[in-house]
Amino acid sequence: MKRKRLVIISSSLLLAITVGVLSIYMYNRSILIETTKQLKKSVANELNDPDSARFRSVRLISMSGTIPERISSFEYSSEMSALDNFKSAFIHLPQFLQLCGEINGKNLMGAYVGYKEFWVMNSKEPDPLISSKHIEDLPKKMCDIGKDAIVYEEPDTP
Repeated sequence: MKRKRLVIISSSLLLAITVGVLSIYMYNRSILIETTKQLKKSVANELNDPDSARFRSVRLISMSGTIPERISSFEYSSEMSALDNFKSAFIHLPQFLQLCGEINGKNLMGAYVGYKEFWVMNSKEPDPLISSKHIEDLPKKMCDIGKDAIVYEEPDTP
């Protein structure tokens, strides 16, 4: 009887943990996809023809690190609630995300101009940097800062 009770309790605990982990994963995924969509739109709006935007090598970077990095360096803060401590380790906060990649769009003549690197930090009013003669390698440098903290990558568009 005790063994049966132990199996039931263990199974229930395992199920609760699985549901919790899956919930966190789905919540994070929705944040990452929505943030990517919003930031891509802000980059496309910088083009002459935003509807012609084609993206490739799109990756979302967390400036607070990946979840395994945050867990390994986690320190409990008595100044924060238990829920805020939990969130700081397991939830991607949109304000710490930046988007990198390459964008191609049509010029005023209707021809594609070629892919250019871009970088944009998430904020209320994102201000993307797109490679040009004046800031040729700045977007690449900004993206290289967080290259080890990629939390989401999107497949290239045709």
